[in-house]
Amino acid sequence: MKKDSVNNSIEKIEYNIIQNYKDNPSIRSILYTEKLYKFMISQELSLLPTKIINVILSAVKQEQKKFINPKETIVAQKQLSFDDLFSNWTENTRARFTLSFKSIKLNKDIKNRDLFKAFIALSNMHWQIFSDEENGVEELIPFIEGVKWTSNKDHRDRHIQFNMHRKTMESLLDMSKFLNLEADFVMNLKSPKTLSFIFWVSKFIPYGGTKIGIQKFCDEMNIKYTYNSKVDEYLKRIRAEINSTSSYVYGMNYSIKDNILRIQIFEKKEAIGKIENIDTLEDLQIKRAIYHIVKTRALNEEQKLKVEKIYKYTGYQEISKLIKRRIDKELTGDDYIAKLLDVLAGH
Repeated sequence: MKKDSVNNSIEKIEYNIIQNYKDNPSIRSILYTEKLYKFMISQELSLLPTKIINVILSAVKQEQKKFINPKETIVAQKQLSFDDLFSNWTENTRARFTLSFKSIKLNKDIKNRDLFKAFIALSNMHWQIFSDEENGVEELIPFIEGVKWTSNKDHRDRHIQFNMHRKTMESLLDMSKFLNLEADFVMNLKSPKTLSFIFWVSKFIPYGGTKIGIQKFCDEMNIKYTYNSKVDEYLKRIRAEINSTSSYVYGMNYSIKDNILRIQIFEKKEAIGKIENIDTLEDLQIKRAIYHIVKTRALNEEQKLKVEKIYKYTGYQEISKLIKRRIDKELTGDDYIAKLLDVLAGH
């Protein structure tokens, strides 16, 4: 991270996440303040804006660490305050972030237009209303503002730049309560819902889980539906993603009965016998694929078992990549299976 003072005390923060991931062990984890993760739960964020927030947090991690109170200190020292950090800021000063396209586009499939839409979505998110009692005004503060990017496609170092209000920065640095997660884990998540659930459930980890009414759970998680079957489907995918990764130390299971949700949280190293019947994300993807294939390809039970074995042997991701739009929609039964094997053989 490099900082310079430019243009009326605007702080410019340049950060390239790919380079730092390779060389900087200090950002192997990401720190989410309580105010931030509660805000993220309340928003209907898609995956890309969530990952952009993770990059922002990686950029300010060194500043965050200054505000963490050590549990034990040998030498008493004055704790840094926000007034100390922002003493040179004027009313119009903003933190300016500059990020290369490569630092955000960790996945090569991400299109530039999707990246721009994600930044626009973040700039439209209202972070808070700040009351300036001294001047008698109230100010609507967005999460980020002043988004701009290099438009020349031939530019060798294309980047995106945006500003952040002091009040938003303070909320990202308020380490009175925070959650520490491995960067690799959060950057490789398939769904932002998994991250929101981890934010919510973390307060119950010391108790090994919780019991909560379905309606209250949906309210707290900003879920629009309250049907048990819908909540079950929502949690199945989250459970599969949490339990199938080695980058998150805890596993989870749950049950729903009489409109009551019971959630169990356990350390994976102590999970012998607890997760053996729980689907992994791969299992869940295969089950959904088989369900769709049986309906659209008119498979009988024997044909279904054949396709299921093919998927389990080859893997869901590999098959999805190889057969994409290569099998005629009209093929059914054994003809479909024959064509599937033909494509997987490279013909």
